[in-house]
Amino acid sequence: FFSVLFRAAAPHVMPVVHAPDHRSPGFVEFVRRLNACKDRAEEQRLTLRQALATQDLLGHPDTDWPCMRECVVQALLCEMAGQRVEAAHTCSLKLVAAASLVEKRTGYLGMVQMVAPGHSTMLLAVATVQRDLHSGNFIEVCTALSATAKLLTVEELTVGVVDTVFGLTVHPHFQVRKRALVAVHAFYRRLPHLCAPEQLASVVHGALCDPEPSVMGVALNLLTDMARQAPARGDAAALQAYRKFVPSLVGILRQVIEHKLHPDFDYHHVPAPWLQVKLLRVLGVLCRGDEATSAQVWEVLKKVLQRCDSTVTIAHAVTYECISTIVQIDRTMELMDGVCERVARFLYDEQPNVRCLGLTALGLVMQVEPQRAGEYEQVILDGLEAEDCVIQSATLALIPVLATESNVDMIVHHLVQFLGRMLDGAPKAVAVGHIMRLADQFALSKKWYITTMNTAMAIGGSHFKEDSVRHVIRVIGQSAGIDGLADLEFRAHCVQSYCDLLDTHRPLPDSMQKVVAWVLGENGLPGAPERDPLELIDRLLELMQAACEAVDTRCWILMALLKLTAACVDRLSPYLRGELDRMLGQCLASPSPRLQDLSRVFSGLLADGDRRGHRDDGAERPGAPEPRARQDVLAAVSRPQRVEVDAGLGFLGPMVQEYIAKGYAPYKSPAERAQWVEAKRRDRLDKYRQNNGPEAVRADVPELLTWTSHDDGVREPPGTDAAPESPSGCGDGERPLSGRRMGGHVPKDRKGPPLTRPGPAPEGAQPPDEPESALGDAGPAQHSALGCGPQGPAGAAPHREGVAGHAAPPPQQRSLRRRNKMELDVLLSALSHASEEAPAPAAQAPPVGRVRGQARAQPQPQPQPQPQ
Repeated sequence: FFSVLFRAAAPHVMPVVHAPDHRSPGFVEFVRRLNACKDRAEEQRLTLRQALATQDLLGHPDTDWPCMRECVVQALLCEMAGQRVEAAHTCSLKLVAAASLVEKRTGYLGMVQMVAPGHSTMLLAVATVQRDLHSGNFIEVCTALSATAKLLTVEELTVGVVDTVFGLTVHPHFQVRKRALVAVHAFYRRLPHLCAPEQLASVVHGALCDPEPSVMGVALNLLTDMARQAPARGDAAALQAYRKFVPSLVGILRQVIEHKLHPDFDYHHVPAPWLQVKLLRVLGVLCRGDEATSAQVWEVLKKVLQRCDSTVTIAHAVTYECISTIVQIDRTMELMDGVCERVARFLYDEQPNVRCLGLTALGLVMQVEPQRAGEYEQVILDGLEAEDCVIQSATLALIPVLATESNVDMIVHHLVQFLGRMLDGAPKAVAVGHIMRLADQFALSKKWYITTMNTAMAIGGSHFKEDSVRHVIRVIGQSAGIDGLADLEFRAHCVQSYCDLLDTHRPLPDSMQKVVAWVLGENGLPGAPERDPLELIDRLLELMQAACEAVDTRCWILMALLKLTAACVDRLSPYLRGELDRMLGQCLASPSPRLQDLSRVFSGLLADGDRRGHRDDGAERPGAPEPRARQDVLAAVSRPQRVEVDAGLGFLGPMVQEYIAKGYAPYKSPAERAQWVEAKRRDRLDKYRQNNGPEAVRADVPELLTWTSHDDGVREPPGTDAAPESPSGCGDGERPLSGRRMGGHVPKDRKGPPLTRPGPAPEGAQPPDEPESALGDAGPAQHSALGCGPQGPAGAAPHREGVAGHAAPPPQQRSLRRRNKMELDVLLSALSHASEEAPAPAAQAPPVGRVRGQARAQPQPQPQPQPQ
């Protein structure tokens, strides 16, 4: 197919001169130069130059069909090199609509390879695809079907061709039927809801009865996907319906292994091996978990194992697929014996590929019958010594299943030897992980565990991550009994083993250095085995000098030295003291803040030891106090005790009760808080209706019905339950409505009194009395709660701005007072507007004081004094 396109291709930058084979010299030269490129930069320059030239050529109105065909092929090469040629997309669309078959196939190839799925260009190609699907030329139909399976990935584009594609599954030509099944399979994967289950089952049934084996092979792919997706979608009825195809599949497989197909389907004298693999795979999916269906395939599976007794590679592939199918279904003991016999032949074969296939097949057998792995134990372990990395990987995958309590020591020994031979790579990391899991799962003794982990860490190196190091330390700490009931003999063995490891003076990996530092540092604390801490300090100083530049590892070692020094700071020799001072000087000069902090603590400990009272002979003065720094370090690094975690945080109960007694609101869950908000809303509504009548609430004044904070949550200020009711009509402890919560302004359709601030009074005039209806009988507490009473905000001293004898309030109080007054003015304006349009309630005694919804009473003008 590509050779046809190559022969049909054409132009370069220069005007096209068609050669007899319809290839332009420019195109041939471009392909030659592209093959001769030595590096990526040269290829980028060449393809960029060619992409620009192709773009200009396609924009010329006189470009003919052969030139367009060659430009699309050139654009494909440029796109493969990373250079986009947008004009080639439109050119491909034009070629799709061409009458020539070669140009049409070139256009479809360009659309599939260069146009992204779901692109708007696909909308223009749908009509052409539909016309080609109804063409009388089966090659055009096949080309359109191949493009449909790859191009139409969006539901809007696919709906118009689904029925046509299903109808082509019964086309007279087998090539059309085969490609129609491929398109149906693509639709089922991308848009399964467009394919009805009954329609799919009918298509598969017809394809399985097709006289052409290639059509039957495509149908097997579709049936395998349908059978695998049915359990995932919870459609057990569909899977049971698909099992009706098992007798047909068994009959087809029997005909294949009996050479009933044409000899052209044989490969190395194996009858239709790829068709056999597909049949075995779909039988394994359909018969899994169903004994009655599995019984129908036992006989044919036994024949497949017998017929594939050959040394050809393709025969080994069929045998492996047959083993996989037998392992999945309900099998008999006779079948498992035949499987084990074939697996043994694979394992003892001299070819590495066949051995690897045998190890993989043995892994399948061990999943269902682990007891059969003991027969091949030595063969599996010999796979670790193979030179083929694939065999090593397959062997490592079988180690966890092979290990038991009786053979774990031998398996770990082989794994350690394998680590010693491996330089680096993924198999080494897998082996380290296996050693850790086996040592944790089958720990023969504590000493065996420590010895095994030490060997693995010394050889594994960087493959021991931080989590692995902490796991080893946790296991050692739990085995030693960190709650004071320590196994002193085991801990002494740990210390001795790590001291012997340090005596070898071999370079240790970071993970090993951390474990050594932790174990030796724990020895110097109370309750540790009897061992001189000075000796351990000397060994850790040597380890610090040989440690790498990793800050984390140096911090571990420095912390261990700090623990040991805190226990014997009075007995440090001048040599050790000098070495410690030199080490601390280097750590203080380090750029790491953690290392510097530990060094300062260490220096303080040594300084306290120097200040402690000593005679010249080194004897301690009687009654000398314990240094504070030493006490802090010993308390900080002492071995932790078991901590009982209080998940309910009950220890905070007294503090919570204390703050509740002070007036703070208790915690409310989201459900309780929602109920509290609803209760407050109903209480405010009832009070408003009580004062203004049952019909006084308007639907267009939602501020009277609901109240929330600015962030759609409800925040209760301290003292919510204890605060008195405010004169603004709010509930207990509620905040008064502010202009921001009410929208920040008064709507234009509301007509209320203008929000004006009274100007200064005339000279000699008395200030008007505050109207009683404005704030009612509210006392000083209520006035101060609103922040606008005589005391000002927050209970400030009474004052008047600009009045002699009274100090002006602080700026913060003035700002708070102005803000509260503005909020109150906005609220009163809205309430007055609501009261004007509300129906008049029944006659009742006037309330004493203003309530919500009642307008502020305007002050009566005072009579002007008559001049004398």
